[in-house]
Amino acid sequence: MRYIILNKKISYKEIQSRKKYIEKVTNMYFIPYDIDGGIEFRSIPSTSIDCLFIVGHNFSVKYYLKNNIVSEKNIVIVSCGFIIDSAIKAGKTIYLSHTNKGKTEYYDGTEWNLNFNVSKEELKIINLKGSFMEKVRMVFRRSA
Repeated sequence: MRYIILNKKISYKEIQSRKKYIEKVTNMYFIPYDIDGGIEFRSIPSTSIDCLFIVGHNFSVKYYLKNNIVSEKNIVIVSCGFIIDSAIKAGKTIYLSHTNKGKTEYYDGTEWNLNFNVSKEELKIINLKGSFMEKVRMVFRRSA
């Protein structure tokens, strides 16, 4: 599994908080790597969950998906709404955060001991029971 945060100005504090978050919701260990435009966390082992979880502004997410090879079958996107190219959708199951008039709502995560702005969906999966992908299916909307 990979968890990607597309934010060029991500702080060390946010990196540590996001690492703890993804480890909690997946029950796996992750190692952070710098990538162009943000940070990527890779699970140990990397193939245990067939999923790319990506968080960022819609233009950054669209650019990343268009310009990188995504080998994972499942893609979870936390971003404001955008049109996903059919070439990206081919053979993939895509899950999206819910939007209000095209915008994903974020909350100040410090209320939940998270040092980053967090979406409703990200908050919901923290305490759900089941596998990570079961949690995703319960909370995120599936792309048509």
